[in-house]
Amino acid sequence: MAPPMETLAAVQEALAAGIKLIVTVAEGVPMHDAIRIGRAVRRAGAVWVGASTPGLAVPGECKLGFLPDVCLNPGPIGIMSKSGTLSYEVGYRLAREGLGQSIWVGVGGDPVKGVRFADMLPVFFDDPRTKGIVLVGEVGGVEEEECAEAYARLGARKPLLALIAGREAKEGVSMGHAGAMVHGETGTLDSKTRRLTAAGATVFGSIDGLIERCVRLFRFDKR
Repeated sequence: MAPPMETLAAVQEALAAGIKLIVTVAEGVPMHDAIRIGRAVRRAGAVWVGASTPGLAVPGECKLGFLPDVCLNPGPIGIMSKSGTLSYEVGYRLAREGLGQSIWVGVGGDPVKGVRFADMLPVFFDDPRTKGIVLVGEVGGVEEEECAEAYARLGARKPLLALIAGREAKEGVSMGHAGAMVHGETGTLDSKTRRLTAAGATVFGSIDGLIERCVRLFRFDKR
């Protein structure tokens, strides 16, 4: 777990050692360093999760980062999230209902990063343990809109349930994450909701609604 100013050097060292999965949890990695990390990872044929991510986990098998163990439970739901703390609540509530996760990936909230929501869809679609996908997003950027386009293009092969944080976010104001900036009609709650819904996903206004739907869909499909 390298600090932000040392993340680039740490990634370069890991790539030189032949490591193909890079997880950078530090928040505040300089943008120019993040651009250089992205280029280096692509040249090496590696996968980069981060920056500003709580990590990833296959519950019961492995964890890279600091996802709370109390939120992790093997199960049929793939989670991908920009927001660490909001995804902890979702994971904890699923575990409390006796459900759990097949794969959990925090994609991070920085504007320049590695894995994005759309990149995770083929992974979840091809994973036989994953019966449904939960997206925990937020206003700002266009990542959720990109995911909606990819979800429709790839055939919406598994249920996609989305929760978008930032209902009261004001245009032009960064809300916590560096990438959570609303610009005009892009990146808004309405834009993300419309695009995801049109692609066949279901968008929820609260964690309660999301968890209730997960219970109805996956109650009898526990791993």
